[in-house]
Order: sequence, then structure tokens, then C-alpha cells
Amino acid sequence: MQKHLSDKTNELFDIQDTLLIHDLTNTYFEGEKRSSKLAKFGRSKEKRTDAKLIVLALVINPYGFIKYSCVHEGNYADTSNLNSLLDKLNSSVSCHNPLVVMDAGIATQENLDLVVSKGFHYLCVSRRKPKEIIYDKTKLTTYYETKNGGEIILRSLQYNNLSGNFLEVKSKGKELKE
Repeated sequence: MQKHLSDKTNELFDIQDTLLIHDLTNTYFEGEKRSSKLAKFGRSKEKRTDAKLIVLALVINPYGFIKYSCVHEGNYADTSNLNSLLDKLNSSVSCHNPLVVMDAGIATQENLDLVVSKGFHYLCVSRRKPKEIIYDKTKLTTYYETKNGGEIILRSLQYNNLSGNFLEVKSKGKELKE
């Protein structure tokens, strides 16, 4: 059913999916949920160690259309079973040269290698903190102004002799949050 709906929204809105955004979240239950096979104690994003959870996996395109969804047990880890998800995406989503966007929780080196081996490109937050930041002087620094007057600075980095493209993103809002 998800593949049918995905295909129909692409057809209806003349969309060709090239970007897929994958994320996991969880929600907790009030009460004991004794008879539930999915509700389990796990790492709550809302710090609810006293409540059982379920984990929701969602893949959307940039327009917000759901391409794939799944409900997992509450103790499901962010890095678990990406292989199965990518196989399902390959079989259920018509995607040309797809880019998968992941957060640092999912972006282990093993998972990044897996994404590439399945024919996807990826964009993610690095799990590693650079020991030394070396700015790529062959590329320009870009400044963006946000709607509320804030500034975002984007700079290309060379990163510990690794292949790939690395980007530093700085903003006052992020600094305050951190």
C-alpha cells in the first residue's frame, strides 16, 4: 500500500524522488502496556525511563510525502537494521540517484558503507569531532541570512584525510543551543 501511495503522489504532483530523509523517533505510553509485544523499555528521546516506548521510523521526500514507515519495538536502536530499510526502499520507492539524509545517531561508519554499497548517496552529521579543522581554501565561505535576521555560515572542510565532502555549519542559534 505504501508503494502504491508513493507512486500515486509522485504521479499526481509530477515528482521524481531524489532525496529521502530517514529518521527515527519514539513515543511513550502512560500505563503498563503488559500485553503489548511492541512496547518495551528503551532510550526515550523525552527522557521517560519510567515508561514503555515504541519506535517510529519514517522516510519522506523533500515535499513531506511519506515514502516508507514502520513501527518498531521500544528498545530498537537508531543504528539497527538499516540494511533491511534500504532493501525495502530499493523495492518500494522509485528513486533516481537517491540521497539519504541521516542524523548522527544512524550514521555509523558501518551504516555509511552500507548506504553506499546499496547505491545510495548520503548526507549526515558526522559522529566524529575533528582534531584539527582545516578550511578548504579552494572553496568559498557562504553566508546566509535567515528569515529572523540570523546568520548561518557554511564552510567546506578537509577532514583528517578522509574522502568525501565535509561542511562546517555555524550559527548563533546553534551556539546557544549547544
